[in-house]
Amino acid sequence: MVRFATLAIACLAGTLGAVEPKIDRPIELRAVKIAALNDEIAKHKGEVVLIDIWFRGCAPCVKRFPKFVELHRELKAEGLVCISLDVYSEELKIKDKVLEFLKEQGADTVNLIVDDDEKTLDAWQTKYDAAATPSYVIFDRKGVWVKTPQAESKENVSKLLKKLLAEK
Repeated sequence: MVRFATLAIACLAGTLGAVEPKIDRPIELRAVKIAALNDEIAKHKGEVVLIDIWFRGCAPCVKRFPKFVELHRELKAEGLVCISLDVYSEELKIKDKVLEFLKEQGADTVNLIVDDDEKTLDAWQTKYDAAATPSYVIFDRKGVWVKTPQAESKENVSKLLKKLLAEK
């Protein structure tokens, strides 16, 4: 009976037979200036780019982050490039903890942390309607910004991304 209860608890907890998602690349975190971020976006012209604007000290950001990773896993084969952008430069001081979080999440996306002045970052976030965290910024295959309602569910963001990915 005890053995059965232990097995049942393990199954309910999802620890027995759990399959780890395939990680396609090493999980890294790179500090960037906004100019380098713009270069990163430009180099993916021809693909759809989803940027998750977040930071580790933001509870709603951390809660939503797994959905971002799911979108990456579900749609990367169709041409989606995901970039996680930590916008709180103070977190450069705890970069190792941010990287640890990314590894725990299995975020084998492009992972960047802003290392630029606040004025430059604010201008970029304002331009792309991403002043609040968490936010998504999306670029279509032509590299054109697609206005994204920030309160959208993962399902609605997924529908929008699939629509953009279908446009060749």
